[in-house]
Amino acid sequence: MKKISLSTVLYAILAPFVVRYVNTYISGGKVLFDNSVFYLMTFIGLIFLIIFDIKKSKNKSYHYTKLIIISITILTILLTATLPRIQLRQETYPEYNLNDSGAKTLNASNLLIRGKNPYAVNFSSTPFGHIYSNKYSKRYEGEFMHYVYLPFFLLSNTFVQIITYHYFGFADSLIILIIFYFLSLILLYLIPKNKEKKLSIILIAALNPYFLISLIHGQNDIFTFFLILISLFFLNKNKDFWSIIFLGLACASKQYAWFLTLFYFFHFYYIPKNKKNWPRIKYSFKKLLPGLIVFIIFISPFLFWSASNFIKDVFLFGIGGLKTSFPASGVGWGGILVKSGIIKSMHGFSITYILQILISLPLFLWLIKKLKCNNTVKNITLFYTLFTFTFFVFSRFFNDSFIGLFSLLLVLAWTFGENKVTTKKYITKF
Repeated sequence: MKKISLSTVLYAILAPFVVRYVNTYISGGKVLFDNSVFYLMTFIGLIFLIIFDIKKSKNKSYHYTKLIIISITILTILLTATLPRIQLRQETYPEYNLNDSGAKTLNASNLLIRGKNPYAVNFSSTPFGHIYSNKYSKRYEGEFMHYVYLPFFLLSNTFVQIITYHYFGFADSLIILIIFYFLSLILLYLIPKNKEKKLSIILIAALNPYFLISLIHGQNDIFTFFLILISLFFLNKNKDFWSIIFLGLACASKQYAWFLTLFYFFHFYYIPKNKKNWPRIKYSFKKLLPGLIVFIIFISPFLFWSASNFIKDVFLFGIGGLKTSFPASGVGWGGILVKSGIIKSMHGFSITYILQILISLPLFLWLIKKLKCNNTVKNITLFYTLFTFTFFVFSRFFNDSFIGLFSLLLVLAWTFGENKVTTKKYITKF
C-alpha cells in the first residue's frame, strides 16, 4: 500500500481549518469568497497531492507541481486575510482593525517622517491616542507614553511607508509584514535538502494558526523572525560574518533577539581547540564584534537624540521599572498571579522576577552545557527557543502572540540538520 506523505496530511488538516478561520474572522467581517469556494479549492488540491503520493515518482515535476498547489493555497489564504483589512482601512482610517503594535508603529513612522522622536512623544495626541483612549485610559496611560520597539524595525517600516505612499498613495502596517512573511517562507524552503521536508516545513510555517493570527492583526514578530532565520541560515553555511550582521539587525529590532547573542557567544566559545578560557572569550567577542557595531549604528542616533526617553521606552517600560510600565498580564505567570489576587497591582515590580530567575538561570546553564556536547545550528535554535519561552512565561507578561512566535522557532529548529561545525575552518591566532 502506498503511503501518504506528511505534507499531504498537513495540507488536509491545516488548509480547511485555516481557510474557515480566515474567512469568518480574520478578514474583519468582509470576505472575498464564499467558504464553499475555498473548500472546493483545497479539496481539489488535496486530490492532486494524494495522486502524486500514490505515484511516488522521482520526477522533479511532481515535487514542483505539489509546491505550486501548496503555494497557491497559501497565497490565496493570505490575500483573503489581508486584502479586506487593508481595503477597510483605506475606507475608514489607517489604524482600523489593527493590533496596538501595528497602529502605534504606523503613528511612530509618521512622527519620524515629520522630524519628531517617537521615543520622546506622548502618543495621546496622535491618531493612535484618539482611537485607543477608551481602551487604555481605565487601565494605564503607559501605552500612550512609550514606544517599545527598537529602531531598525521602526526605520524599516518608515522606509516601506514612504515608498508605498509615493507609488500607491497609501501606507499600511501589514505591507512590510507580508513582505517578510514570504521572504521567511522562501528561506525556510531553501534550508532542508529533503524535498518532502521542504513542503512540510512551509505548510507548518505558513498555515500555523497561532502565528497567522498575530501576523494578520499587525504583530511585527515576523520581521525579527526573518532576521533571526537568515542569521542562522548563514551560520549553517559557515558564513559567520553575514550571520553576525543579521544578528545585529535582529537585536536592533526586538528585545528577545538579545538572548540569541548568548548562544552565539558560547557557540564560538566552544569551537577553538585552545582550552584556555581567555583566548576563547576573545575569539567569541571578535566574532560578535560586527553585530555589535551594526547594533550601535542603529541605536546610537536615538540615544543621542534623547537617551533617557529611549532607555525608558525600550527597556524600563517592559521590565516594570516605571510607574507607567506595561502591567503584569497575559497568559503567563504574571497574568496568573494578577488574576489569582497574589499580586494586588498590575504595575511596578513583582514577585514574578524571583521565579523567573530561579527557573531561567539554571535552565540556561544546563542548555549551554548541552550545547558544548553537540554544537550545531539546530541546537542553537532549539535551546534559544526553550530558554526564551521559559523566560517570558515566567515574566511579568506573556502575550498570546508569543505562542505563534515560539511555535515558528520550533519549526525553524526542525528545519536545520545536524551538521556539526568543524574546527578546521577556524584557523586563528590567539
